[in-house]
Amino acid sequence: MKVKIAHCADLHLESKSETKNYEIKETFLNMLKVCKGENANFLLISGDFFDDTNVSEKTLLWVKNELENFGLKTIISPGNHDPFTNDSPYNKGAWPKNVYIFKENELTHFDFPELKTKIFGAAFTSIYQKETLFNLKENLDNGFLNICVMHGTMTKSSDEFYNPINPSKIEESEFDYVALGHIHKRSEILKLGKTLCAYSGSVCPKGFSETGAKGIYIGEISKNEQSFKFKKVCKHSYEKITLDISGVSSIPDFILESIKSHFGEGFENNSYEITLTGEIEEEFDLDIDAIKLFLSRHVHFASIKDKTETKIDIAKLNLRSDFKSLFIKEALKQIDGAETKEEKEIAKTALKLGLKAFAEDVTYSDN
Repeated sequence: MKVKIAHCADLHLESKSETKNYEIKETFLNMLKVCKGENANFLLISGDFFDDTNVSEKTLLWVKNELENFGLKTIISPGNHDPFTNDSPYNKGAWPKNVYIFKENELTHFDFPELKTKIFGAAFTSIYQKETLFNLKENLDNGFLNICVMHGTMTKSSDEFYNPINPSKIEESEFDYVALGHIHKRSEILKLGKTLCAYSGSVCPKGFSETGAKGIYIGEISKNEQSFKFKKVCKHSYEKITLDISGVSSIPDFILESIKSHFGEGFENNSYEITLTGEIEEEFDLDIDAIKLFLSRHVHFASIKDKTETKIDIAKLNLRSDFKSLFIKEALKQIDGAETKEEKEIAKTALKLGLKAFAEDVTYSDN
C-alpha cells in the first residue's frame, strides 16, 4: 500500500495583522488547491494552525467550511499557539467528519484501515510542554504505514519548554514518517534509522527572519520506498541579497536585474533586504530614497542597507589643502585608529555623512 501525504505546520491563522491574515488565508487556500492537485490522501498539520486560542467565529466557520469542501482527510496536532484547552478553537462546535484532531496530552492514533495507515499524534494542552509527548507505549503494527504528526523541538536537551523530542527516540520508534512542526525554518528530509522526519517550516513568513520559499512537503510513502518534494504555496517571500556596486553606472537598474536573475519567476511578489557593498567615488551621490522609489514600482517591498566604502585617492588628497580634504584626512585617521568594529562603522558613517554635507545633501535629521 502506498499513500500520499501533504505535510504543513505553523500557518498561524487569525494573525493580529489584518494584512498578514489576508495573506495567510490566501496561502491556506492555495495549499488546499496544491494538495488536491497532487491527489494527496492526507493533509498533516503539525501544530500552530491558529496563531492563538482566541479565534473569531467568522474565521472558525470559514476554516471548517473550506476543510469540509476540500474533503481530504486532515489530521491536526495542536501546538503551543493553539493548544487543546477549554477555550480552544478545536473545542468549539463540530468539526467536519474529514478532520481529525488530537486532543490528548499523550500519543494516541487514528486508524485508516482502508489505506492500511495509522496516524499518531498528541496535543499541547497548555502553552508550555516541558515533558516530551514523543513517548510511544506500544509496538507499531508493521502491517500498517505508521506516521506521527507532532509539534515540538527536536533536541537532545531536556531543558526545553516546547515538547523536547530526542532524535534517538525518533530513530527507536521506527515510524515511517514523523511530520514535525514548531521550527519555522524548513529542514531537509532526515533519515534517522528507518524513520524519515522533517520540519516543513512555516507556511507563511513573518518577516526577514524567515527568508526563502515557504510551503509544504508532499510525499509518497510505502514500506519499501518514500519520495518527497517541496511545493511552494505562499507567493510572497522575504529575501536577502548582497550586491557589490563598485563601478556600476546605473545602480537601480543593476539591482533590479540582479534580483530578476537571482530569484527568477515571481520575483515581483517578494520583499527584499538589499545590502550594497563595494567602493564608490567620494563625489558620487548614492541616493537611497531614489533607489527605493524605483524598486517600489517593481517589487512588493525593498529596504536598502548602505555598506559601501568611499573610494579615496590618497595621492590626490595629499595634494589638496581645502577644508573638505582636511575633513577626509581626519576621518580616515579615525577609521584606521578605531579599536572596535562598532567604532570603525561609526567613523565610516561619519565620513559618508560628511561628504554628503559638503555636497549639500544632508539634513539635520540624518543620524
